[in-house]
Amino acid sequence: MNLLLFLFMLPIKNHVIGVKGDRIYDVKSGILKYISNVPIVNANITVYFDDYGRKKFTEITYSLTGDTVHAEILIVDTFRYTKLPYTNQWVKTYQDNIFSLQNLIFNSISDSVRNLYGISKTVLLYNGLNGNKYIFENNSMNINGAVIEAFGIPLEIDIQKGNMLIEQARAIDMKFNVEVPTQTFNLPNANEIVNMYALKN
Repeated sequence: MNLLLFLFMLPIKNHVIGVKGDRIYDVKSGILKYISNVPIVNANITVYFDDYGRKKFTEITYSLTGDTVHAEILIVDTFRYTKLPYTNQWVKTYQDNIFSLQNLIFNSISDSVRNLYGISKTVLLYNGLNGNKYIFENNSMNINGAVIEAFGIPLEIDIQKGNMLIEQARAIDMKFNVEVPTQTFNLPNANEIVNMYALKN
């Protein structure tokens, strides 16, 4: 599941994730569709966001052992709600406990942090958008690959650990500064939530 959510795990500390209440993205709202490929599993992912990324809803559909699985993740400010497949239950956690490419705010990474983790940065034009390409070459962790982002949003990901593909995903449809229905970010009912945020470190 984590790989489908761009959860390529790196031991990156909270100062990379960004400051609560700040803009997560440099564009107010958007709807993005991705295709994601990881070993054995291919997924279609749709991401809706508003309020500069402080509200985000992700739908994932993938096939596993012949079954089609539908997953949902809702992020509102500092909390993350992950729906358990085949149930109506949602697990509530602190968002900044999740260290991942999807959680990473690229435009907040300092030069010292990039140097520490072997991440270089180049500027590019991606499908008409001003973006950046982050290249990962971390020999100690045996990690290499690249992420292309615009507005702080990952648009193309290709990451390997050794010779094994960890994540490969790209946005195939992007709409920015569009109206996203407010009900997209409605919280689950209280009786559907399993609270795990007490585990915050």
